[in-house]
Amino acid sequence: MLNMNENAIGVEWNTLNSLELDLGEQLNGGGPAPLPDLDPDDEVISEYILTCPACGEEYRERRYISAASHLFVHERGRCSCMPDKNESAEERLQRSWRYLHRLLGESNLITTEGPELEQFIPLSGQEEAFELARLFLCSDTPGKGFFITGAPGRGKTELALALARSASRDRTVVAVKSIDLLDRIRRSLWEEDTKKELVGLLRGVDLLVIDDIGVEKATDWVLATLYSIIDYRYGRKDTVYTSNLTGSQMASKLGEALTSRICGSREVVLTGKDWRIEERQRHTIGWDQEGDR
Repeated sequence: MLNMNENAIGVEWNTLNSLELDLGEQLNGGGPAPLPDLDPDDEVISEYILTCPACGEEYRERRYISAASHLFVHERGRCSCMPDKNESAEERLQRSWRYLHRLLGESNLITTEGPELEQFIPLSGQEEAFELARLFLCSDTPGKGFFITGAPGRGKTELALALARSASRDRTVVAVKSIDLLDRIRRSLWEEDTKKELVGLLRGVDLLVIDDIGVEKATDWVLATLYSIIDYRYGRKDTVYTSNLTGSQMASKLGEALTSRICGSREVVLTGKDWRIEERQRHTIGWDQEGDR
């Protein structure tokens, strides 16, 4: 006699029906790796293909009643999130980086040249943010948030990228401008599998840096897309934000729900000079007099 809750079985069948999948077509042709063979007397309750919300890869899932033990069994197939016992940590990291490059290419600013945090020399107005960045990098607390704000040219992006480069030594990291992030997702809308992969990657990467958040036009689609990524990561995965907007300005543009998840992070304001203008002026002194020489 099976000791099973009839309601539980009903839930499993409802789950299967709600997926609206053609199982004969999807399970028999291509797709993710198959699950182990069953005993002929095992009773399959449900079997279907799902997409991992973290890495975006498809995997198989099956629920059945074992004829040998009379137990209810739930099996999940493999995706990139699942470690391979024969794969080293270095191999897993390299495989993850290849996957990131395939989806994002040069949009991932982690590929740009520049100092790591250990070589970063803070300028006037950057000192507090630099110390917080060091603490952020060394902390083992999961799901941290760090919001770097300030007027243009204060070095927000440079500091965030220095932090990202240091983190990338042993973690998967995506550093992307908000407007580029949204553009990549928008261009994948007609390719559902690519869209799922991309959103899953942005949700699941170890560290995500969203640069210049708030510069994009705040349409309903933009807000919904940002919310789906940021809300999923909140309290789960480390995220760094940079913006020219203050908290109140961001709330007016992006809404309270999204802003609370961004500004609920540890916030620091960069002050000091506009170092972008300062640097440009330093490199162009005298160029207007060269024609008179």
